[in-house]
Amino acid sequence: MLTGGLVRSDQLDQAAAYAARNGLRLGAALVSLGYITENQLVSVLAAQFNTPHFDIIPDMVDLGLAGLIPKAFIRERQLLPVSLADNELLVAMVDPQDSAALNEVEQLTGHQVNPVLVTPTAFATAYQTLFQDEDIHSSASQLMEMTPEDSAARVLSNGQKAFGLGFLLVMVGLFAWQPLPTLIGLVTVVNLFYLCISFYRFYLIFNGMGRSLEIEVAAAEVGALDERDLPVYTILVPLYKEAAVLPVLTESIARLDYPKAKLDVKLLLEEDDVDTIAVARAANLPSHFNIIVVPNRPPKGKPKACNFGLLQAKGSFVVIFDAEDVPEADQLKRVVIAFRKSDKRLGCVQCKLNYYNRDQNLLTRWFTSEYSMWFDLFLPGLNAVHAPIPLGGTSNHFPTLVLQDLGAWDPYNVTEDADLGIRLFKRGYTTAVVDSTTY
Repeated sequence: MLTGGLVRSDQLDQAAAYAARNGLRLGAALVSLGYITENQLVSVLAAQFNTPHFDIIPDMVDLGLAGLIPKAFIRERQLLPVSLADNELLVAMVDPQDSAALNEVEQLTGHQVNPVLVTPTAFATAYQTLFQDEDIHSSASQLMEMTPEDSAARVLSNGQKAFGLGFLLVMVGLFAWQPLPTLIGLVTVVNLFYLCISFYRFYLIFNGMGRSLEIEVAAAEVGALDERDLPVYTILVPLYKEAAVLPVLTESIARLDYPKAKLDVKLLLEEDDVDTIAVARAANLPSHFNIIVVPNRPPKGKPKACNFGLLQAKGSFVVIFDAEDVPEADQLKRVVIAFRKSDKRLGCVQCKLNYYNRDQNLLTRWFTSEYSMWFDLFLPGLNAVHAPIPLGGTSNHFPTLVLQDLGAWDPYNVTEDADLGIRLFKRGYTTAVVDSTTY
């Protein structure tokens, strides 16, 4: 690279130190630091390994050829069959050093394999196009097919419908017979219900005093982490009509104290949101960002978009951030430590949420107080009485395998995060809090 004039000697030294510190290859470090582009790296690797390279486009691959290899293998090893002629299978791949993958492809297909190199971005685009129909079906129906009783696709059972209709008929009859006593009785029942809820909230607050859901993570533990041992972390960011906040989002993620080459940032953009898609594609995003366009098919919304992105997640852990979120810099490291300190029953780490403009006016002070009470009193109180922990709308961290095992989010539920907290509890997983705030 030095002789080709791609990088300076000081940049090469910095990249080598960065690669050693984070357990990366030199090429990945150079791309992560922005010293070279993916295309430049692929050109160098192609010459080094005497392997041809080109820009793969979706039209070059078809589902029939891809079917020769398991989909999970294609995603994990980042390779795709491109063409088959005279028993020679042309395979586009990202990693020219993964000879074991080529040998396995030969065993799976029975064909002689010839590799060509492509960039990770080109592979991701081809993969998304090739498996789009399959993935969008899975993201919309996986939970419904796995555990239909947990999906909001069917709102009421037949028994619930019968009870509701019977209750309605009884109430209509009572109002027709004795309207005023019926109204008084109904209002009394509603107020008693509200009173019970209020007493329960006070009970939770009382139980939450002196208790904590937090997993203690000291600053010294964060500082002692060996970044070479950190896992790849997937960040899912669902966006809709939010082109204006994209610069804020990229800046927030850039401030995260985590090796950029081990970040897998997925911007989940709806197909009909052409403005945000155009801004994202023109933004010259870092190499660890991946734009995923979610097909415009029902049911539409954040949970289906997150499911669609999860199917392409590379990380051992997954977190959800909203576009306007500003997480504290060491949040991912704190969460990794929290999972390492806990048993396998820990299914989710919820980081605290609060307002960055807490002192702006009386309303923001009230909102701040509400969030503080929720995380410091209500959630510990729920845990004290062994109740499920409803998750917040953002900064939920999961082991990827746990999330997949649960069927991920329910695309038919508009309170998908709270619902996921209930399903975690039902499956025997626990939820904890880490003292890291997302503003």
